[in-house]
Amino acid sequence: MERRSYNREKWKNPQKEGPWGSQQEGTAWSYTPTGPIIEIDIWYDYIFNSITFKSINEGTVETSGKFGGGGGKRQDIISLEWPDEYLTAITGTLHCVSGMYVVESISFLTNLNKFGPFGPTSGTPFNFSTRGKIIVGFFGRCDMFINAIGVYIKNTAELFEDDNRRSDYE
Repeated sequence: MERRSYNREKWKNPQKEGPWGSQQEGTAWSYTPTGPIIEIDIWYDYIFNSITFKSINEGTVETSGKFGGGGGKRQDIISLEWPDEYLTAITGTLHCVSGMYVVESISFLTNLNKFGPFGPTSGTPFNFSTRGKIIVGFFGRCDMFINAIGVYIKNTAELFEDDNRRSDYE
């Protein structure tokens, strides 16, 4: 994976899409790095419990805090080969558990791969996909579980404007 500095200005002011899930339950959370997401750690079992991220910030790998609860017997790690691989879509299902709406399952799609689903898929489906854009961050609500999830997106051309491979990403 290429480790290089990124212009922090390019990552500012992303557009919000979503969230999918509960608008009231849990506490609001947000992850908007100033460089590309290179890893996503997911904990789940019968529900999507929690998530953390790793990103590159001025050439250094940074890890987010953990969003969600401490449960989840299964853990999966998604590693992205930035700049060749980047997030383009999320899909999942929503479910009501003990009177509380939660994200039951989640899948992450890149320009090259699909990861997931993580968690069962019996609930109400949701999906978000981009064309000509990259998912650069996430937000939502959480408590013991992930109650809602949304994405921050940026135009692909804007993030790759200095890159002679830009046409590969449009």
